[in-house]
Amino acid sequence: MQFIHYDLGMKGNRKTVKLELSGSAANVRLMDANNLELYKRGRRYKYIGGLVLKSPIFIDIPHLAHWHLAIDMQGLIGEVRTNFKILERNNPS
Repeated sequence: MQFIHYDLGMKGNRKTVKLELSGSAANVRLMDANNLELYKRGRRYKYIGGLVLKSPIFIDIPHLAHWHLAIDMQGLIGEVRTNFKILERNNPS
């Protein structure tokens, strides 16, 4: 399976991923290291995200772990270009 992979490193629950897509829609998945390995092997895995039709999208990192972002075109036609940033979440008022 071909996919775009970003290793986000260790990130905690005060972070948000801002992802910009240009081109086609794409499948976007935020996963920890264990689930990334399952994804790559075609096994059952857990992720945050899904089909993205509009850009940008914001995905909150739920807890401290080593995170990965996988973007693929599985079941879709076209090409996509990506750019991401890690943002600090503000304290709730």
